[in-house]
Amino acid sequence: MAAGGTASLRKPLRPEALIDTLDKLNNPHGEVASSKMLAVRVKRSLPLSYKGVDEGFFAGKRDALTTEVGLMSVVMHTEEKLARGRIIAVEIALPGEAPLKAKMQSNAVEAVPGMNRFEITLGYVDMSPAERSRLHAYFKRMLERPSSFPRT
Repeated sequence: MAAGGTASLRKPLRPEALIDTLDKLNNPHGEVASSKMLAVRVKRSLPLSYKGVDEGFFAGKRDALTTEVGLMSVVMHTEEKLARGRIIAVEIALPGEAPLKAKMQSNAVEAVPGMNRFEITLGYVDMSPAERSRLHAYFKRMLERPSSFPRT
């Protein structure tokens, strides 16, 4: 891919093809996956804590819950309405692991009907290479788990 090749997926998504594309994305040669692959998000509820990067040391972290997790973005539900474009420091609790740390930017904010909550789409702004590698490994494990839905 570094030489100009591409990797793509077609619907319906086959887990094997998605895992293969992830392997290409996370390879040591620096190849990159297609934008379609990067846009995939998996429904997953994980605890998340955050605070604004512009807030002081003594500012408390707020709690939220993810509803979707992807390699390029996360969707969370929270009681606080964040301004679009706001950058926050996030810690996502991965099961059986240390929290995943990243700086993220709110890209879309929508009120959840009938609740005092907001659905916020966050995009990754800054993440260490070690954290990015952990995210890729977690995402790959999510895709490898057997589904309760019958495959055709």
